[in-house]
Amino acid sequence: MKMASAMKMTSETIQAINGMMNVKTLAKTGMELQKNMMKMGMMQEMVEETMEVDSDLDEEADDVIDNIVDQIANNTYDAKNDPLVGIKIFV
Repeated sequence: MKMASAMKMTSETIQAINGMMNVKTLAKTGMELQKNMMKMGMMQEMVEETMEVDSDLDEEADDVIDNIVDQIANNTYDAKNDPLVGIKIFV
């Protein structure tokens, strides 16, 4: 008897909860949430890609600077033959 009573109370509770929910509204909210999560994922991906490109450029710039410093230290730097001389990096 106790099991049947518990099952009946569970069934009544589920019915009461179903009566309180609007399935259409819940489905619409779920779809909006899914769309927004996808947008956030795409934005995060774009930011990560941008940061990777920026990091690659930083590494290339460091390599060029290290090369020039090494040449200056070894007295082998020749500004006349440097293709970067005269290029404006920042405007």
